[in-house]
Amino acid sequence: MAAALCLGLPMAACMTQPKPQPNSVRVEDDVQRQADRQFTKEPFDDQVRQGVIRQKAIFESQFKPDTSELTSIGQRNVHILAQAMRESGGRIAVPRGSATNALYNARLATVRKALADEGIARDRVEVGDGVAGGPGISTAEALSIRASMAKKPMQESGGQTLNPFGDGKVVGGN
Repeated sequence: MAAALCLGLPMAACMTQPKPQPNSVRVEDDVQRQADRQFTKEPFDDQVRQGVIRQKAIFESQFKPDTSELTSIGQRNVHILAQAMRESGGRIAVPRGSATNALYNARLATVRKALADEGIARDRVEVGDGVAGGPGISTAEALSIRASMAKKPMQESGGQTLNPFGDGKVVGGN
């Protein structure tokens, strides 16, 4: 019957118009892609930030070769450390590496200046040579832990052994 009624009307009158969806918003593709990139990038940025804070160090590789000028990664790491030490202060290790005394002193001055530029008072953060990070563990102990972990497969919460090949196959269960 509806088809018969449409025969006498112009074609546009017979087409059904889509109903507007209440409470919906159309997101442009480029905005969605940008949001997807940001959501994908954030966990990795957080991992980097946590690693830098844990190491509490600016390494030789974070200076341009044979200079006291920080690379972009060195600048980022000083910024991260400044944010982390704003409240409680602390110590930042700048391992000497192969730097001469003059170059090493210039690198220490660069890190101190970068921290001051971030608003960190010199008496809040100690910068110098030494072991990076916290007290840590001995190399022998770390190797022992690593060896024992390699011998003992990881178990997921359901008791199934995770497959190191990542192909989705389960290697065992309880």
